[in-house]
Amino acid sequence: AVPEATGGTALLADPDNEDQIALHLRRLVADENLRNSLAMAGRVNVERFSWLTTARKTLEIYELLM
Repeated sequence: AVPEATGGTALLADPDNEDQIALHLRRLVADENLRNSLAMAGRVNVERFSWLTTARKTLEIYELLM
C-alpha cells in the first residue's frame, strides 16, 4: 500500500535492506533538488486524502452492500 499511498512522491526501500535505506538517506542529504521535488510532490499528493473523501467512499461501499 505504500507505493499507492505515496503516489511516486517518495524514495521507497525494503525495510529489511539497510544498504538501500542508507543509500536513499545519503541521496536525500546530498541532493537538494531531489529533496525539494519530493517535498513539493508530497504536498500535492497529500491533497488526495481527506476524512471527507474517506467517509464518502465508505458510505458508497455500504450502499452497494445493502
